[in-house]
Formats: sequence, structure tokens, C-alpha cells
Amino acid sequence: MWRLGVGLVLTEAVEVVVPCSAPFCRFRCNDFHNETSRQVSGSEFWPELAPVKVENGEGALVYPIGFSIPEEALVPCLPEKYWPFAVSDGSDGMTPVWEYQFQFYQEAEYHRQYRHAYFGITRKKYGYDCLRHYEIIANGALPLFLGHLDLPEKAVPFLPRDLLKEAWELLGNWSLHKLRAKRVNIDQEKYYTLLRRMMTYARHHLTTKAMAKYVLQTVRRYDTATESEFRCPKILFLVGRPAPDYQRDLILHGLKKLCDEVVDFPRVDHLYSPNPKIRPDPVHDNWQKRRGQLYGNGFTYAMTLDFDLGQVDRDGILAKILDHAYDLVIFGSIYRNPTFFREVQEAYAPKDIVFIDGEDLHLRDPAKLARAGWLFRRELVME
Repeated sequence: MWRLGVGLVLTEAVEVVVPCSAPFCRFRCNDFHNETSRQVSGSEFWPELAPVKVENGEGALVYPIGFSIPEEALVPCLPEKYWPFAVSDGSDGMTPVWEYQFQFYQEAEYHRQYRHAYFGITRKKYGYDCLRHYEIIANGALPLFLGHLDLPEKAVPFLPRDLLKEAWELLGNWSLHKLRAKRVNIDQEKYYTLLRRMMTYARHHLTTKAMAKYVLQTVRRYDTATESEFRCPKILFLVGRPAPDYQRDLILHGLKKLCDEVVDFPRVDHLYSPNPKIRPDPVHDNWQKRRGQLYGNGFTYAMTLDFDLGQVDRDGILAKILDHAYDLVIFGSIYRNPTFFREVQEAYAPKDIVFIDGEDLHLRDPAKLARAGWLFRRELVME
């Protein structure tokens, strides 16, 4: 179980019920008793989050941001293990699997393959930051990041590099091929101690709520010292293009979970659950089938917010912008159809504007945006 401020404490073997399709509706937590490592502080490692000064930006700064994982996606315990690698890691754990192995209706099985594996293989894709890193950790497996020693200094700043290194060290001199063939004996005590530390870190730093809180703290809109009394700002989250966008969708998810007054415009339909009172839902229609049309089948991020039509006022947005009706305006994906960019610039001061740049590659000079507001950039590798 979890105790706030302490971390993961495993007291007994239990069965946990998860959203699923039979027969994978339960999984067993490992009954791992180790008194010397039972409690782990969530502040054991803190991510390196120093901003980068923009060249020719007149002192303007660019702040790091990254992918994250919905808090509810994290397993509440340390799952028992049955095989070395997840199915999606390929036949030898080294060969990339480019074709998606799971259908849109198999998300439960996708997560199960990681829960039951000791390790999940992950790597740089188009960018260094990849949702798979976080999915592996969230499901209670240790990520083996191929090429982790060659990561640029500013890449994936939220991942705990010391723990990633320790995951590789568990293998000693053994190769991934021998591990795949189950010819390597994993030290169970060392493995579960490290997994407990990784999961505790994730609970504190890698959730969408933690990422949203970090952004608001950076722009000085959230004070943890008085968190119980603090009121989140009224936020307008300008979506731009409504198609799936991991960085935009995950930070929006965190803001929605953290704050009561967040207006996403236009509404990101694929983030919301279907209307529980209407079948079929006129917005989502056959929502399971629609998931298959989303990037990555919508796994991990789609349908993760409660249905909200009729509860959020999305009318007259332009007039409200000009009337300064919001405390903070966030452009969720600044380079993908930045709706109302000029109007926001006219109505709001730079301290009240946030730009999210979640692209894999950066071909644009960030100086202008960094001077016009708070600029958060994924893949903060200024090359």
C-alpha cells in the first residue's frame, strides 16, 4: 500500500482488481518483506530541471517539460513476475517492434504484459522522451533504456538516470539474450528494492498531476507550502489541433485532475469518457472502435477524464480572452494551430501566458516565444 510522504510499503501478498477483460482481471502483488528497504523517501532523487538560456533571447529562458503518466495508471504494489521481458519487446529483447502488437480493444493485455515482466525494453524513438518509458514504470516493471549512457545532458530530465543505470547493473555481465532465455538468476531482493524506489519516484515526480503542479509552480501559480488552502488559477487551455498530441494531452489531464477551473478549447473529445447516460454516446459513438483510430490505439491517455459536456463553459472564448476572464492562458501545442495567438498577446502580459512545445524536433528559434511568455519545451536539447 502507499503512505503519503513515505512511499511504497508492501505488507502482504494481495490480489488487485484492475480494469480489464477476463481472464486478466486480477494480479498478485509480490509478498516481499525487507525491513531494511521497506520505506523509501520520494525525494531520494530530484529531477534536473534547470532552465536553459536562449541564445540571442535577451535573457529569456526555456523550461523543460516531459511526458508523464495518469496517477490512476500506476499499480498500487509490486506485481509478481513470470517472464524476463514484455511481449512487445520482440523475440530477443533487442529487436525493435515497429508494428503495434495489440488491437484497440486490448489495452488491459498491453499493461498486463509489463506487470508480469521483470523488465521492459525502451529506447529513443523520434525523440528521447517516449511514453513507453513511463508505461513500463507505471505497470511495475524496470525500464532497460537502450543507449541510456549516451543520452544528452538535457534529454528526459524527469527520468531518474541513477535508477536507470542501476536497472542495467542488475544484469551484471549477462546479456539481454541470456536473460530472454531465462538463463540469468535475478537477485530478487535487489530487484524489488530497486523497483520499489522506482515506483516511489514515479508516484512523486512522473504523474500528470506532478507535471501540472511543476508547471504552475514554475510560473509561480501554485505554492506547495500552503497547498491545502491554495486556489488554482482559472486556466484557459488552448488546444489548437484536436488530434492526439501526447505532451498536450498529458499536461491537460494533469491540470484537469489538479485544478477545478480549466477550460480546454476546443474540447479534446478523445480524452473524455463516454456519456454514461446515453448509449451510444453522440460525441464518441462507438468509443471502443474510435480508439483504434487514435495514435497508439489511445492506450494510457484516451478516455481518462470524466465526461464533462454541460459542465464546462466553452462558449464565447474570444470575448472572454479580450475581457481577461482567465488568470492564465496556456497554449497546449504552440506550433500546431495556435488559435487566438494574437488576441492573447494583446490582452495578457507575458507572465500570464504559457507556451508548451512538445515536438520531437526543434527547427524554430525559441527566442520570440520565450520573451512573450513562459516557454516549456520537451526534448530540451539545444543543438
